Amino acid sequence: MTTTDRLRTFPRDLPVKLTEEECQTYGRMLAERVQEYDLIERQKQLASKDFSNRLSRNRGEQSRLADARASQTELRQVICFDRWHANTIETLREDTGDVIEVRPATDADAQPGIPGLDAPPREVGEVVASSFGDGVFVGAEDENDDEPEEEPDANEVASFGLGRPVLTEKQRSVQGKPGKPKPSKPKKED
Repeated sequence: MTTTDRLRTFPRDLPVKLTEEECQTYGRMLAERVQEYDLIERQKQLASKDFSNRLSRNRGEQSRLADARASQTELRQVICFDRWHANTIETLREDTGDVIEVRPATDADAQPGIPGLDAPPREVGEVVASSFGDGVFVGAEDENDDEPEEEPDANEVASFGLGRPVLTEKQRSVQGKPGKPKPSKPKKED
């Protein structure tokens, strides 16, 4: 199983088989809790009502330990992941690879988001990194948004989002020469 098969990874409480050492440890802990309970019970006869709370907590711990010891399992958080399989989503345990749940795939499962597009909206004036290593300034909306923008002239510099201008042949021939380029002659209209 490769990590590319995984849709997401997450922890889940699932039964985990106890080792022999854990079983012995839980057995000792259970014996200690039983002894502690008997001691608390004797102290309760001599003391106030607050011992009933301690007894209740201890009884709960005893029950938990006894259940774990008897079943040789307990609920623990286990990392799980989902993967796509035959128009279903399978949930698998990462530690054993066992399938623990299968459900039909939804439209949302079939169309995962594109990384980076789920980013939070940016604040006006914030500079964010671009994939070209330069900063991109998020500017305020233009007050004249209802006015159509002018079409760029064919001889103007085009950016194409590459972070570097693309020059026309005429602009390239002038580039590198000192001074300003000569203005082009206006075209005659018929």
